[in-house]
Amino acid sequence: MVSDCTTFYFVRSGDTCVSIASSQGVTVGELEQWNPKVGSGCTGLWLNDYICVGV
Repeated sequence: MVSDCTTFYFVRSGDTCVSIASSQGVTVGELEQWNPKVGSGCTGLWLNDYICVGV
């Protein structure tokens, strides 16, 4: 996660990178950039984890 993150999102059951990006008003590319652990294709998105959705 980037060090200048200002907004966090708690990943819940059924969430995808696309659904999170859409609900938070960001792009999937931004999610991947701000959360390197998520990885390309959203393979590292884990349930009950926080991700950065704003810088």
